[in-house]
Amino acid sequence: MDYEGIRGDLEPLHNSIRQMSALSRDEFERLSRPAQLAFLINAYNAHALDMVVACWPVQREFTIRRIRNRRNIMLIGQRWSLKSLSEHLMNYPYRTCRAFVLLNWGAKGCPELPPYALTSANLEPMLATRMRYFFSDPGQVRYDDKEHVLSISSMFHEYRKPIERNHTT
Repeated sequence: MDYEGIRGDLEPLHNSIRQMSALSRDEFERLSRPAQLAFLINAYNAHALDMVVACWPVQREFTIRRIRNRRNIMLIGQRWSLKSLSEHLMNYPYRTCRAFVLLNWGAKGCPELPPYALTSANLEPMLATRMRYFFSDPGQVRYDDKEHVLSISSMFHEYRKPIERNHTT
């Protein structure tokens, strides 16, 4: 990710965030479930990108984890942190633990950002593609034949509870 380049021209990112923040709770509720989910994932990634760029260059992973807990996102009439928003995506009413492959908060090991904004039409294909990509990436999941050891991404630890609770999604 070219954080320095984004930092040089924040207007498109900030315009997107303003547009998403302007959506009312009533307007959001009228969207289909897939459209709601796509909206929330897009909002998460836009806000995460804005937060990382604001403190770029990030000196320590701790800084990013601390940023994730700040409740400074106004969205659909509610104040969120990145962490609370990701938990909402993976729990009721969405129960889509696969969403973690589309969320990037700038930490090492996070999945890459989707190459385009998600919509209700492209959400399922993108989830399927990103799940396959994630599980085929040796940086995320690998098996050592000699030692008989399976190493998995820290993302599984981060989202362990919703994955266990919704393991069929």
